Amino acid sequence: MKTTKNILAVATLTTALALNLGAEPETQKPERILHKITVETLEVEIQNTPRFNFNGPQLPKQPENKLWLEIEAKLNIETLSKLSFLPSLDATFHVVTKGENGYERTEKTITFKNVNIENGEAWVCAYVDPDTLRVITQEKRPKVESITGIAVTIDTTNLYKGKDLQFLPFAEKIYDRRIVNARKDVKNKNTRWWTNVTKSEHQLLALEETPFSAILSDRYPRISLEMKSAMR
Repeated sequence: MKTTKNILAVATLTTALALNLGAEPETQKPERILHKITVETLEVEIQNTPRFNFNGPQLPKQPENKLWLEIEAKLNIETLSKLSFLPSLDATFHVVTKGENGYERTEKTITFKNVNIENGEAWVCAYVDPDTLRVITQEKRPKVESITGIAVTIDTTNLYKGKDLQFLPFAEKIYDRRIVNARKDVKNKNTRWWTNVTKSEHQLLALEETPFSAILSDRYPRISLEMKSAMR
């Protein structure tokens, strides 16, 4: 009897998946595909360092307000799981700029834990600190348009990715279209333009590594404990 129930459960899941995700070819077993994620929006902004008021301590004179690059992606999540949380979700942020030696890619994968998906959406973010932003843009007062292009890719377990990762969730904003024209020819048509850009030694930051964490902590999922240990 249990065997019959298991067979019916797999058949039901496979049918629901076909109706929900369409008839695209998959590289994963149907019974292992539970989630379909799309990046609904990718917002990029220049933000001033937040200022806080304190009582008691004598603070040194505040320096000139510095500029941060803030990247936020809103995710739309369709799932067959009955759980309200994803145990883990990876967001990889790619920031491409053009310097004296050509294009460079500043990159970071941030692992978020216990991502609430009960409303079918979630937000993830990353930052470029002011000094790094000045270095990679070569501008004292950088603007969003000082960036060549920005992209984010999303991954998690049991995620629908399609053939050759064709449906791996991503979003991009390109401020200088020459980066697309300059990409090298590749055999895989699904290879994205930023993968052919040389990776730099610069780093992006998770929210917890910035002063914005004090005011935005409830907006985003928490990062993994392993990442927190690496930041210390």
